[in-house]
Parts: sequence; structure tokens; C-alpha cells
Amino acid sequence: MRVSENGKRLCALYCRVGGVSEMDREMLEHQCWTLQDFALKQDFEVAGIVKALESGLFASRPSIDDLVALCGREHIHYLVVDSLRRLCRSSAQCNVILRRLYSAGVWDVVTRKEGTIFLKGVFDNSQ
Repeated sequence: MRVSENGKRLCALYCRVGGVSEMDREMLEHQCWTLQDFALKQDFEVAGIVKALESGLFASRPSIDDLVALCGREHIHYLVVDSLRRLCRSSAQCNVILRRLYSAGVWDVVTRKEGTIFLKGVFDNSQ
């Protein structure tokens, strides 16, 4: 497991809001600030942040591509997100996105609202 110089687990943050207005931009910044605070309280060090002003209706979107690339490139095993609904909207969409993240090396998705999703337990047993 890759850790920071001070021994904390490294994580990526994913922040997404589905609009492009000035209010949406402010909500996105607030979401990122809230997640950074949450991650620090969970004893993580933030290694990267992906922010998106885009719809969450599709599994294939630029911010997910950026997130998968970041996690793979930086060997990040933990993703922190406000809610699973920030990543995906349906179970089929969640399956696609979470599988991509797991393939990139993400072990756990830690949500502020629902708790932790242990990807290894989900995808190691479902071939």
C-alpha cells in the first residue's frame, strides 16, 4: 500500500455537480472542501482531486476517465466521494465504474454518506 511520507493512506477525491452555473461552481468548491476535511479526519492524505461540472447520467464521461487514470498512475488505493450518487446513478452504471476503478488499483470507495465500499470483496469473487 502506498502511503505518504507521514504514514497516512493516500486517497483521491472525486467531486461532481451536474450543472454549470455560478451556483453549481460554488457547490462544487464546497463539496471539495467538505471532502478534503472528511478525508483528513479519516486519516487520509489527499494525493489528487478530480472535479467535474457534468451530468452523472452516463458511465462513460471525461471525469471518470481522469479519475481512473489518476488512481492508476499514482497507485492510489482509496477513493473518497461525498456519496455513491456522485459516481453513478444506477446499479449497472455503478458496476461499470467501480470495476474500472478496481482495475486501476482502487481497493475501497469511502463515502461521506454511505460508508465504505470494499471493492476487493465485491470484484474478487464475481468473475
